[in-house]
Amino acid sequence: MRRFSRSLLAAAALLAGISTAQAEKAFVREALGSDAVRLEGTLAKRPARPGDPAQLKKEAEAAFAAKNFQALEETTGRLVVLAPRDWTAWLRLSIAYSGLQPADWQAKYNARRDAHASAYQAYRLAPGPREEATALTQLA
Repeated sequence: MRRFSRSLLAAAALLAGISTAQAEKAFVREALGSDAVRLEGTLAKRPARPGDPAQLKKEAEAAFAAKNFQALEETTGRLVVLAPRDWTAWLRLSIAYSGLQPADWQAKYNARRDAHASAYQAYRLAPGPREEATALTQLA
């Protein structure tokens, strides 16, 4: 009986270790992770405008369809603050930053850095392998 219970405990410990290992992401970059944290803090410091996440998603879809990247950045930036665990909001924010065409080199650098950071955050929050692949494609 003791041997059986030990075997059962060993099997449970092994399975717990496997499920923890599967929860970790394969692509890990500390610099991108810290940029994502910095970006989230920057977005949270923007002047607050009330908004319903469902309405903001509709506005983001309209801005994306119209290829209005400035409006998409503003809308998804607000959405990310309201729903920070929504991977699609982070992905759309990355698309918005990638679509911006700033005039000066510093703004171009910041937009590209923020696009990478938000795509990496979308990857970290992605629920499955297809979503992870979509976020990594945007990161590239």
